[in-house]
Amino acid sequence: MTKKEAEAAVKACAKNRLVLGMGHEKRWEPPVAQMLATARSGQLGRIQQVEGNFSHDKFTALDAGNWRLNASEAPVGGMTATGIHLTDLATALLGKPRDLRVSCESLSSTIPQGDTTSVHIRFHGGGTAYVSASLAMPFVSRFAVYGSRGWIDIRDKAHVEAPAGWVVTSAMAGGPIVVSDIPPAEPVKDNLVAFARAIRGEVAYPITGEDLVNNISILEAIIASAARDGEVVKL
Repeated sequence: MTKKEAEAAVKACAKNRLVLGMGHEKRWEPPVAQMLATARSGQLGRIQQVEGNFSHDKFTALDAGNWRLNASEAPVGGMTATGIHLTDLATALLGKPRDLRVSCESLSSTIPQGDTTSVHIRFHGGGTAYVSASLAMPFVSRFAVYGSRGWIDIRDKAHVEAPAGWVVTSAMAGGPIVVSDIPPAEPVKDNLVAFARAIRGEVAYPITGEDLVNNISILEAIIASAARDGEVVKL
């Protein structure tokens, strides 16, 4: 939940020569993996902005004693349930966060940590991310990256519990807008396979300790900003 704790986890694994795996299975979704590769290759040009929304209403049916509805264990709306995966992708694309501000409100439920959250993040290397998450609306999952030479928008057709694939819309400078349908995959399994292969020394695990520290730094600052009624928090 804090940068200090994340750094301790990374250091402990490095000291003991252990592979640190992370449950960010969205990175193994085929269109997301392709988006990251395309952005890193430079084909999208200068990355200017990313946007994401990952929302659902599944928690409205949970028992009040469930930890997912505990404001101290799962603070700031859907951040620890859904938003954390979007900020992981944001820092993977834009690097170290600079500052952020948050809006967290209770608009459509009695969920104690709030049900509607939006975050605006600026990064040290330039560029911004806008991430939103609701715990009280029908399912939607979308992530988009915008660059000087192209953009990619990825939308899930259904919740990961019953995957139906993705719709990907994209465009490159001077070209048409292209819409593609991507069939379902098994990103949770693929993450675990990548973890196992890294343990065996076959390949490096693709999510780095730096990625983890950057993302948890964002989460810690989000919690602080929400507690201060949306005040800008520097990282």
